[in-house]
Amino acid sequence: SILFLILTTIFIVTTGDSMTYTISVVISGETEPNAIIRTFWGVMMGVTALILISLGSGGISALQSFIVITAVPVSLILLPSLWKAPQIAIK
Repeated sequence: SILFLILTTIFIVTTGDSMTYTISVVISGETEPNAIIRTFWGVMMGVTALILISLGSGGISALQSFIVITAVPVSLILLPSLWKAPQIAIK
């Protein structure tokens, strides 16, 4: 039980760190983004998680519905990229 808790905590911390790093690199365009930018995105992800937890199952259901609804238009937008990717890779 304790080992599971430790491993889960390590997994969540490293995943969050990777996510904040990736977001910060994309936003700033630098390979070593400013710590303030990374902290901002970490806090924003934490606040989002707290809001979803405080809303209970209704918040999670709303988020799941939103993801399913937005997946269709995003898929249609990405379809040309998927079609052209093999041609671009050959060049």
